[in-house]
Amino acid sequence: MVCGRIAFPNLKTAPIHELGLADIFKLNGRDHSVGLDSLGYFNMQISMDNPSYFKILDNRIYLRPGDSLYVEVDSNAAISYSGIHHQVLNNYLRNVPYSKTGGFYRYGSIVSMDVDKTVDSMIYLFRKQKDELQAIEKQLSSAVFKTELNRLWCLALGNSSKLGLTVEYMSKYNISQDSAESIVSKASVKLDDLKSEVQRALMIDEDIFELEDFVRHRKSLLPLSNDLKLFDEFNLAFELNQKILKLKDADDLTIQQKELANMEQNRYKPILQKNMAFVQAKFEKGLPNFSFRDLKNDLNFLDAYKGKVVYMELWATWCVPCIKLKPDLYRLHELYKDEQNVVILSISIDQDQERWKQYVRKHHSPLVEWYANKEFTDYFQVTTIPRSILIGRDGEILEWNAPKPSDIELRKRIDELIYNYRNGNN
Repeated sequence: MVCGRIAFPNLKTAPIHELGLADIFKLNGRDHSVGLDSLGYFNMQISMDNPSYFKILDNRIYLRPGDSLYVEVDSNAAISYSGIHHQVLNNYLRNVPYSKTGGFYRYGSIVSMDVDKTVDSMIYLFRKQKDELQAIEKQLSSAVFKTELNRLWCLALGNSSKLGLTVEYMSKYNISQDSAESIVSKASVKLDDLKSEVQRALMIDEDIFELEDFVRHRKSLLPLSNDLKLFDEFNLAFELNQKILKLKDADDLTIQQKELANMEQNRYKPILQKNMAFVQAKFEKGLPNFSFRDLKNDLNFLDAYKGKVVYMELWATWCVPCIKLKPDLYRLHELYKDEQNVVILSISIDQDQERWKQYVRKHHSPLVEWYANKEFTDYFQVTTIPRSILIGRDGEILEWNAPKPSDIELRKRIDELIYNYRNGNN
């Protein structure tokens, strides 16, 4: 059981989902999000046969069968635990960063124009975290300790990337890629040394493929592995799973069903079969009449645009690639704004609805701007953004992963649909 209180203003649900292979393969059912009452309290049961890692908001936790964990998150996002749980490990996990938040660069907070100092600080934080883990080694099982040590090495591997640090500088100082690369080049030796150390230290076995950070960097480590079969088996399953989650239409579904059926023995195949069954069921059913909130907090329904070609762009205020796509989306809107058979929808999946409202109002968006709920994101298996979806006049999903707003193929597709509808060709 997991219960507690999250004191975030305007937050109505607590996103809790399972990590490991369930998260890497985006398996339906990994999400255990629960509603919060008016004071932020929640209570939920999680059925599990074995210990597993979960993520609540931006915090990683470890749960065992029979645990009864009470979670308290204050308005500053500081988290504390009580109850029956693995106290030593969960208290340690509170301080372990995520690669998506910059890893040991800590949201870019330690990044300065002194690149040597920046890299030294990153390496110091990595070694400090490793020392903290080794201090509790005797209180962990050997499997958990190995997982956590590999997690730190994987984070360090990501932070040893020159490209990664270049992006940190571009983001923090709003400078060009050339300027950022010039700064980062001064610390090349230190970054290369750290990368070499990681490559020597990582313990590559089948368990490490449950770590998101390893999966992200696995291609750079493949030549160092003595067991290439592990990589081959995982890569085959991972790539097919990506195709399953990004199916475009019924023809594409048939192709991937055959590929999955012909897959040889693979320990990840049951996961792919579950995802295929889930996606297939959605193709066989009609599109639900999803509801969305607008800037006035009024409820709007997708059926309002039935009879039109609907192009939806999924985004969030924290997604840099999404923000870069906005001008292209505005141009697409301008192109079709007088076309009665087409509507361009901008759908936010932000967790913070107020932040979304502030952004849209500040930038005076000309689009129909709606805010999505969990039912919508679950249905479309939204795992990455930006994401585009194309819906026909009858409400049929024409493309689950449509071309981006700037793609000439998108305009050809929309123009073809308009022509067919005008001439009675459905």
